[in-house]
Amino acid sequence: MKPWERDSPNDVSRLPNKRLDANIVVGVPGETEKDTEESIQNMLRNKNHFHILENIHTLSLAHGSEYYEHPEQHDIHFREDKKELYERHPEGIPPTHWYSVNSYIDQEVRVRRMKAIANALRSHGVLIGAYAQSNVIKTEKELGGFSK
Repeated sequence: MKPWERDSPNDVSRLPNKRLDANIVVGVPGETEKDTEESIQNMLRNKNHFHILENIHTLSLAHGSEYYEHPEQHDIHFREDKKELYERHPEGIPPTHWYSVNSYIDQEVRVRRMKAIANALRSHGVLIGAYAQSNVIKTEKELGGFSK
């Protein structure tokens, strides 16, 4: 038996010369506090199967994405006229200009959840990559230092 076959025949994290990194998107429409906590617990249960939290960021409404093209289908609402926003921001809608309902998620909620995930993982010994950490700091600053 090969060393990486001991735990599970499907555990690719144990293959020689392989590295698995984690990437997380926070604030997908419909996401709840319970979902965030379940994500944290899932990552903690599996922390020995990936090397690093390489990236964590809030959902963006980038041009061409499903959420940008069909916001109504995802209960996404805008703080200004949609047509004007799309004309002023053809590459993507700034995160403070939109929110989703069912459950309510705006950029403050997204940032709070992102910080909770990063902090929980870090406090349990999960390596947080420089890019992920810089995203947390940058996103918080863009929101005006939100720190709840």
